[in-house]
Amino acid sequence: MNDEGVMTGSVLVVQIMEARDLARAGSLCVELAFDDQRQITQVKTHSAAVWNEKFSFDVTNKEQKIVINLCEAAGKRVIGSCTYALRDLNPPEYTVDSWVPLRATPGGVVGQLKLSLQWIVSRVEFFNNLISKTERQINESEDELNFYETKLRTLQGTLSTGLEPFGFMHADTLQNQRSSPRKEKFEYRMKQPTRPAPQTELQLPAQFSVLENRAREKIDQVVPQVMTTLGLSHFPIPTLSKYAALIYLALCCIMLYGRPDFFNVRLRYV
Repeated sequence: MNDEGVMTGSVLVVQIMEARDLARAGSLCVELAFDDQRQITQVKTHSAAVWNEKFSFDVTNKEQKIVINLCEAAGKRVIGSCTYALRDLNPPEYTVDSWVPLRATPGGVVGQLKLSLQWIVSRVEFFNNLISKTERQINESEDELNFYETKLRTLQGTLSTGLEPFGFMHADTLQNQRSSPRKEKFEYRMKQPTRPAPQTELQLPAQFSVLENRAREKIDQVVPQVMTTLGLSHFPIPTLSKYAALIYLALCCIMLYGRPDFFNVRLRYV
């Protein structure tokens, strides 16, 4: 610790992000002054005034201030500026991350600048806090990983025993085995005698074959009786087929002759 009560190695980290609502156009840059320490950003155009550049300054006095100027790159003319004192940074983080107004002298607000300030009072304390934060994040990740591993083992055990695969999602219901009206209704239905299963497509052809055989037997019984009544020794299928064909032909001719369109044709060529 020095004579001013500041820890040795204390630094101020400044990050210049972007600017908006600027009253002037052109090529722009940002100058940072912390006592005799000075830094400057790259030159950006008005339409893309985004820097995302980080700078660090050695801190030797708690009363130090940082002056941030938005300038025209050509003539280094200051467009607007803002000032932060170390005492404006509240412990324990000593950080500021926000949009700050840029004021012209003389004049009013000419735009806004987004920046981030962090006073690292002690590098040892800073890195200790960083390590602690990282360890907390690792522990949280390990707890989450253990949680999902437990659920996965539960799911694997459920699948191996043949139970409901997603029973772990409502473990309370499975553990308590609480009865519900829906469950009782389902169990009642399961106890009822089962109805005969509907006939399948494989059973229908067999029934058709039985009916066909019965019809053939009935025909074989009726045909001899008809032949005896008609005085026939055998059934003259060829002769009956010829007569049926002649009768069918005669009927077709009569029907065609009586149609109006064929009637007109007949009159035309008679």
